[in-house]
Amino acid sequence: MKLLYATSLRFPSSLANRIQIVSMANAFDHTLGNSFTLGMSVGKEHTNLSCNVVEMGTKTKSPYLAWNYLRYASANNFTHIYCREEKLLFFLVLFSRVFFKSAHITFCYEVHRLEYAPKLWHKYILSHMPYVIPITEGMRASLQSDYGYKGTMFVAADAVDPALFEIPQTKEEARVALGLPLDKKIALYAGSLEPWKGADTFYESIRHMGSEWLFVIVGGKPPHVTEFLGTHELHESVRMEGQKPYNTALPQYLRAADIAVIPNSGVQEISRVSTSPLKLFAYMASGTPIVASDLPSLREILTDDLAVLVKPDDAEALAQGIQKAQSDPQRAERADRAKKLVRERYTWNQRSDAIVSFIQGRL
Repeated sequence: MKLLYATSLRFPSSLANRIQIVSMANAFDHTLGNSFTLGMSVGKEHTNLSCNVVEMGTKTKSPYLAWNYLRYASANNFTHIYCREEKLLFFLVLFSRVFFKSAHITFCYEVHRLEYAPKLWHKYILSHMPYVIPITEGMRASLQSDYGYKGTMFVAADAVDPALFEIPQTKEEARVALGLPLDKKIALYAGSLEPWKGADTFYESIRHMGSEWLFVIVGGKPPHVTEFLGTHELHESVRMEGQKPYNTALPQYLRAADIAVIPNSGVQEISRVSTSPLKLFAYMASGTPIVASDLPSLREILTDDLAVLVKPDDAEALAQGIQKAQSDPQRAERADRAKKLVRERYTWNQRSDAIVSFIQGRL
């Protein structure tokens, strides 16, 4: 097996999907060694990747990239192409069937969001896809019922590198380094400000908290933060920190926090069914007590023994959940169970090993 991961990556970038792809590339390298290569558009000099990397050039339109990937894969005897981008995968499949039949390349599709491409595109992709890897059980069910996929699938939730969150700082030291107060209880939300992520519910829930609390939001590019604040009344007990580096800043913010929050909305299907948040596994790895929306997608990982689960889209219920998590005498035990579970089941290397075993027919 010789695997090429086809992407449209451009570096530098701090987008969550880039973090996920880079983490999986290092994990595939751990599993396959020199039999794995990550493809990207440009910018490999800005990465710290340990794996083989090939650049496909500055033109990022999917047909152009697909053609270059197929030429490269054919010339270098790759047996499999792995991809999570629907438009790129559509042209990879199409061109391989028309122009590269003799290459006998097998495709693998890691499914993250079904709404990124037209349904007909997905159906075409799936009709030629022997290996499909959705990130949630809910997405697996949708692929079967809504898209008619009858092949074998392997559900692989996202993951984390637990070592990133083993930092030497105490809570007090992390707060001093970040300029956060020592005399406040801190609830943290880390992530983008897209409506389905629930940052607005988190922001509004501060109105149901006492003055001893500070809410910290880490995420959002400057224009998105400005837009968000333009639709929410300013509150002195909320700090908007903006976008920060995942690998270096997030572990420190989590060490500083008392509670870590995943306030996903229950309105959008992506949130109810299709998300496997990187922040969830980071929170678990850090050992910070978690409060999360009670949604099927999150229930695939979390139970009441691991987190306080609350009604989504309800600021008052979220506030009550944060207060419950803070005062719960079992909070440390719950956080420790989550920390242990993520190390046992949800590391990137474990995820890579399982996916490769699936592709090779060992699962």
